[in-house]
Amino acid sequence: MEDHVNLKGAIFKRKLLDPNRLYGLGYFGIAGATYAMFPHVALLLGPTLTTSLMTASSLGGMYKLNDKGSVNSIRLGQNSGDIEFNVSTSPFTSRTLVANINDVQGVFSLGNDDLGENDVEVNVIQLNNCLDSSSG
Repeated sequence: MEDHVNLKGAIFKRKLLDPNRLYGLGYFGIAGATYAMFPHVALLLGPTLTTSLMTASSLGGMYKLNDKGSVNSIRLGQNSGDIEFNVSTSPFTSRTLVANINDVQGVFSLGNDDLGENDVEVNVIQLNNCLDSSSG
């Protein structure tokens, strides 16, 4: 019941800082700290290795923060039998897809379905026929 209250009417809601986003922010933090302490790190590692470290860390942060196609939330639609999916299109934007329950299918699930695993697994969802609410 407590989990249902925290979802505020949604069936599923993705956490704001999931592990991928946290790792992405960590990589950007490493790049920023290396840039801020460039003279000190360059004396220790050399300027070429320090610049390579900053570049690799920035690219790793961009790769980890790219969450295109992930489902942010699932809610019941306004019409009976409809489900609203909020799907991310970039790290900052998302779109809402509305589909009938008969057109939604779970393809497969990756991960452990054991009790005590905190329900951390990856599911692939297929929408056969849906309506994009932003473009119609």
